[in-house]
Amino acid sequence: MIKVFTNLSGTSMSAPMVSGAAALLLNENPNYTHFDIKRKLLNACSRIKASSYEQGAGVLDVERIFS
Repeated sequence: MIKVFTNLSGTSMSAPMVSGAAALLLNENPNYTHFDIKRKLLNACSRIKASSYEQGAGVLDVERIFS
């Protein structure tokens, strides 16, 4: 089996990842509001050394959301 990996970036890659994390949160607690989801997602981000225009809230650590 050939394994090929590549580095992808941009909103077309981040949107599905963040949407998936939001879906996992809603699955865990269906009573979460959109404010709850946003707070949890933002609190699970780590800043990187880039301008806020390039990184948004940073790198999302999905594992940290549930710890």
